[in-house]
Amino acid sequence: MGVDDQELRIESPDLRAGYVAVFGRPNVGKSTLVNALIGSKVSIVSEQPQTTRDRVLCIYDDDDVQIVFLDTPGMHRPRDKMNDYMVHQARRCLQDADLSLMMVEAQDAFGPGDRYLASWLKESKAPAILIINKIDLVSPSQLRSLESNLPEMDFWLERHYISALNESGVSDLLCALKQRLPLGVRFFPEGLLTDRSERYLVGELVRESIFRLTREEVPHSSAVVVDEFKEREDAKSFISATVYVETESQKGIIVGKEGQMIKRIGSTARQEMERLIGRGVYLDLRVKVRKKWRKNPKDLREFGYQ
Repeated sequence: MGVDDQELRIESPDLRAGYVAVFGRPNVGKSTLVNALIGSKVSIVSEQPQTTRDRVLCIYDDDDVQIVFLDTPGMHRPRDKMNDYMVHQARRCLQDADLSLMMVEAQDAFGPGDRYLASWLKESKAPAILIINKIDLVSPSQLRSLESNLPEMDFWLERHYISALNESGVSDLLCALKQRLPLGVRFFPEGLLTDRSERYLVGELVRESIFRLTREEVPHSSAVVVDEFKEREDAKSFISATVYVETESQKGIIVGKEGQMIKRIGSTARQEMERLIGRGVYLDLRVKVRKKWRKNPKDLREFGYQ
C-alpha cells in the first residue's frame, strides 16, 4: 500500500510523553500496577518477592499521551551478583525517569527501609508520587493511622491510595500522570506494549510459572533460557527452553515425581504464551544444574543478566 492510500497521523501539539519509574520494596505490587495501567499483562507477577529481575519497559498510549513505564526489581539488600544486578537495574531507572512512583503497602508502616529508598529520590532529581497500595487489605482506621504517620517529604508531588489488584484508584492515578508529564513526542510507535521481544517474554512466563508452583529458594535459584522459537507448518509456535537451577535437589523439585511438576509448569506457561502471541504453542522444557550461577558473572551474562 502506497503513502497516498494510508491515513497519515498528525501528532497533537499538546502531546505529553515521558518515562515513569515504578519502584519500591519487593512484593509491594509494582508489576501488578503497571499491568493495570497499560491494560495488558506484560510484566510477570507472583505472590513471592523478587519476581521481577530486569527493568521491563511497558508502554501506555492514547491520542494525547505516551507513558513509558519502567517496572523495576524490588529494592533489597543484595546477597549475590544476581541481587546486585537487580538493585543496579532499579537505581538506573530512577536516573532515567521524568517522574517516579514510589510504592508502599497500606498494611505496613513507612519504615526505615522505605525512608532509605525515598532518599534515593533526592539523588535522582525526578519529581515523585507516593503510591499506597493494597488498601483493600486494611480497615479505614488503619489507613487513617498510616496516613498520619507518613513522613513529610517535600519532593512528593501528591499521594494516591490504590488497590492495583482490584484496579481501585488506578484510573485516577493515570489521569494524574497524564497531567504531570512534559510536552513532547512519542518515543515508540503506537500499538507497541514493550521493548522486549516475544522470545524474552515467553521465557519470563516460564519463570512466572516456577514462582507460582514452587516455593522457598527454588524459584529464586532458577533461570530460563529460550533455546529455540520458530513457526511450524501446523501454525503453532515451537518453543524450546532450558530451566537452570543450582542444585540437584532443586532440579528434582522442578521435575517432580514422574515429571508431574515440570508438566504443570509447562502447561501453565503454555496457556499464558498462547494468550500473549495469539496462536498455538508447542512447549518443550528441560532442566539442568548450573552450580552457583547467581554468583558467577559469566553465567549471569549467558542468561541475559548483564
